[in-house]
Amino acid sequence: MLTAKQFSEQTGVSYPLIIRWAKAGELKGAIYDPSVRAWRIPEKLVAFYKKPENKPKRGWKPGRKRGPASE
Repeated sequence: MLTAKQFSEQTGVSYPLIIRWAKAGELKGAIYDPSVRAWRIPEKLVAFYKKPENKPKRGWKPGRKRGPASE
């Protein structure tokens, strides 16, 4: 089980968003532990919520014509 902060670091999703999902019940198997006041999230969910690597956008395709210049 991971804390919300650890889950955030591994998935690339913001911590406040993870807390919101956990409170709404969208993270299946997430449990709130009142003794440490933290959410416990199963490690198996990391693969499902992991964001893809950020890659730069591709430029114009070869041979593609640009639209008219805006003034």
